[in-house]
Amino acid sequence: MLPEDDEFFSLRITLQTIKLLDAVVRHGSVAAAAASLSMPAANLTAALHTLETGLGLTLFYPASTPMQPTPACQALLDEGRLLLQIQTADGTPTRQPPGP
Repeated sequence: MLPEDDEFFSLRITLQTIKLLDAVVRHGSVAAAAASLSMPAANLTAALHTLETGLGLTLFYPASTPMQPTPACQALLDEGRLLLQIQTADGTPTRQPPGP
């Protein structure tokens, strides 16, 4: 079941969100990813839960060790990594102020 249109478009996926997903996939666990990001594991778990709920998708296969991304998570991460590369390459934020 998809979220209602107004709920769907209210979800914000930031570059920080992509960094969180990337860390979990690279490290294979929430605990290791949180440690690498210098944040509490509970905060990372909450962020992942909020994202899954907002998207209406499962991002990681249940009970997989190490944590394995679902195809939806991998697609989101692949696109997000491109944005991170663009930001890193030119050193400027990828978000531009609105304007003509």
